[in-house]
Amino acid sequence: MSKGPLQGIRVLDFTRFLAGPYATMLMADLGADVVKIEEPGGDHTRTSGPYLNAATKDQDIGGFFNSLNRSKHGICIDLKSPGGRDLVLRMVKDVDVVVENFRGGVMEKYGLDYETLSRINPRLVYASVRGFGDRRTLGTHYPERPTVDLLVQAVSGIMGITGSADGQVYKIGPGVGDIFPGTMCLVGILAALQWRERSGEGQYVDTSMYDCMLSLCERMLYQHSYTGEIPGPMGNAHPFSAPYTMYPAADGNFVVAAPNDKFWRRIATAIGQPELGADPRFATRAARREHRGEIDDIMRAWSSVRKRDDVMAALLGHDVLAAPVNNAADIFADPEVRKRRMLVDIDPYPHAPRKVQVAGTPLKFTKTETQPQRRAPLVGEHTHDVLTRMFGLSAAEVAALERDAIVSRREPESAGA
Repeated sequence: MSKGPLQGIRVLDFTRFLAGPYATMLMADLGADVVKIEEPGGDHTRTSGPYLNAATKDQDIGGFFNSLNRSKHGICIDLKSPGGRDLVLRMVKDVDVVVENFRGGVMEKYGLDYETLSRINPRLVYASVRGFGDRRTLGTHYPERPTVDLLVQAVSGIMGITGSADGQVYKIGPGVGDIFPGTMCLVGILAALQWRERSGEGQYVDTSMYDCMLSLCERMLYQHSYTGEIPGPMGNAHPFSAPYTMYPAADGNFVVAAPNDKFWRRIATAIGQPELGADPRFATRAARREHRGEIDDIMRAWSSVRKRDDVMAALLGHDVLAAPVNNAADIFADPEVRKRRMLVDIDPYPHAPRKVQVAGTPLKFTKTETQPQRRAPLVGEHTHDVLTRMFGLSAAEVAALERDAIVSRREPESAGA
């Protein structure tokens, strides 16, 4: 297989936390040369675990940082110094993409804003991820307001429709308020690169976390517009379909869905009660919605006395939409996960006694490879290599930058250290 589809694309990555690093992680997995620029001392998320071995101290790379920054080149630059700014201005001549997720105004303060960088490199695609967007496109009432996953889940309304049927709301478990905006940022970058192929011009890509989460709540928005209703949490149920929820087996939980009458008839046959398929209480989608409580009683009575494997065999044997509710151990034991390379081996730190696993890349291609290639960098591990090999500085120039504390590096200790 050839290298990734983004081979030859060079990225300066100024991102932190989760949303921005997720976008650039996907780019690195797709073959781009991503240069992660950290402040002196390193990105603060390096302190987020878990760690394989606390005794390795700063040679250890925690799971959070390793997962999001695998396959990236690591360099430390003091962006607050004039020399650091000048170095970035020199580097930007030779890159395709800049990505950052500071609050509005920070890159302007550094003198590294889109207007400055695009004058140097008119083909530059400059992408930002902010809580509420950027003034350069449609504008925003909150240009400098920071946000994180929890806040954007709350303000976007997705928390308001997530929770128990008694009205208790919850955030969605993983950081979807960061990960989805990061994914959409990548979509925007790829679209801007395609536009550049046609026009020869770069442009600014504005990704708002709030906008992204509103688009993820699409059903809530059209439901309110069409009916005037204010949707609320329904547990695991669906407002229009039944059954569409979780049920207990004797040794675990599973979910089942009947989006139309055909799937309900399959369920009825699978549980040994085919007559329920034509029962007027359940024969249509509207009827099932009215009698969802009775359906729940029927399903629980059937499933709760059976092992989950037997439940799944019966349902899947009749082509029912059903799945077990898995935990992490189940995922690691699932051969499909390995077959699809969604668990990939990576070093937790240099010369580690064993590999660890991180989530693989969900994008697969027939002619190009897309997988993490190596662990995340140590603080400034690739500073010398990046500046000399990728950006043409001499060894003497790099040494001078190190002497002036404009850049710094940390190379792996030897295996015997």
